[in-house]
Amino acid sequence: MTTSIPLIRIVDDDPVVADSLRFYLEVSGFQVQAYESGEAFFERDDLNKTGCVLLDVRMPTMSGLEFQDIFIEKHTDLPIVFLSAHADISMAVEAVRKGASGFVTKPPKTDLLLDEIQKAVALHEDRKKMRKDLMEIEEQLSQLTPAEVETAQLIAKGLSNTEIASLLGLAEVTVRRRRMDIGDKLDARNAVEVGELFRWRQTYQEALP
Repeated sequence: MTTSIPLIRIVDDDPVVADSLRFYLEVSGFQVQAYESGEAFFERDDLNKTGCVLLDVRMPTMSGLEFQDIFIEKHTDLPIVFLSAHADISMAVEAVRKGASGFVTKPPKTDLLLDEIQKAVALHEDRKKMRKDLMEIEEQLSQLTPAEVETAQLIAKGLSNTEIASLLGLAEVTVRRRRMDIGDKLDARNAVEVGELFRWRQTYQEALP
């Protein structure tokens, strides 16, 4: 099985910095794509390629924080590692608070930079797997009618047929029938397996951007 080489995107308006980073990262075995601005990145980048973004905090048109806000709005899984001058560390800390993978100060120490990039790439791989698993769970749950979803959520909480019937104002026989239909559609043998589906969905939704 061939593992694809991670793509590191450099978004920095300083060509000297970008060229220096590109050289080091290519020597370290990464694919590299440099963009002179956030606008250029959003016009040309393939967000699905595994990797991360090395993003300058201060740029003349779109700042790094504005760039990050677009990522947040789009629920983008690609992690960001911020590049900041010492004077901008407070901005970088704020960016991490808002979900950035990390930050390094300029000029970056190569070992620290490589460590942050490796962590960010691993995070992206994890997010892509979670996104795939979440889509599979959503596809399973989409087979249920709205009434079945309501019932399944109560089953997942461990409620009995009698308790569910009372809460929903249904006959117990109706709840039993729904429980069987839900089990068939979700390929779930019992309430524990139904509960697992909903718990994993919530876990993924909370972990993903």
